[in-house]
Amino acid sequence: MIPKPWADQPLPMIETPALTRDKTHAAIHIATEMALVHNCLLRGLNSIYLQASHVTNPVDIKDFLFFCHVWGKSTDNHHDTEEQFIFPAVEAFAKQPGIMDKNREQHQAFHDGLEAFKTYSAETQPEDYNPVKLREILDTFVKPFQQHLKEEIDTLVALENLESTGLSKLWKAAEAKASGSVRKVSWWLSQTNSLSSIASPRALR
Repeated sequence: MIPKPWADQPLPMIETPALTRDKTHAAIHIATEMALVHNCLLRGLNSIYLQASHVTNPVDIKDFLFFCHVWGKSTDNHHDTEEQFIFPAVEAFAKQPGIMDKNREQHQAFHDGLEAFKTYSAETQPEDYNPVKLREILDTFVKPFQQHLKEEIDTLVALENLESTGLSKLWKAAEAKASGSVRKVSWWLSQTNSLSSIASPRALR
């Protein structure tokens, strides 16, 4: 058996719904796309957790902390997009106000920990970097974060009882609106550190 990629642990990946369900329904397409995004976030978090103690060169530490901050900003952007565009659109289409409230509440469950992580990664100087401290911050929010990523997929799969064509149109419209928030993150990246050094073999070995 081929071993799993190292970034697939310690947090396990989320099963892709299209592998086990009728992928012709828009709800399964939406849940699958969301699962893929969530797995990207999980792999980023896994890579941070696993590599935290292996960066020792000051230049690599600076790059690693920037990588951590980019992950935090990207995660924030993803959840802001859900709350501003996707969740309201789903509730309006389903004619069930509050159907996404559980997922909104889960955002709040890990909000403070994520903020602390972003603050640490943004404000810590290389000479003050402590991998134990970084992991301690991760441990304050990783469980509710992981739970949310998985359970949101279950919420989306449950939309199978809605009409597929209309749900597909909703998703495309939400994606179009969300693309603007993605561009904001891209602009932020362009105004800050260069990403070229983040992929250095030393920092990501």
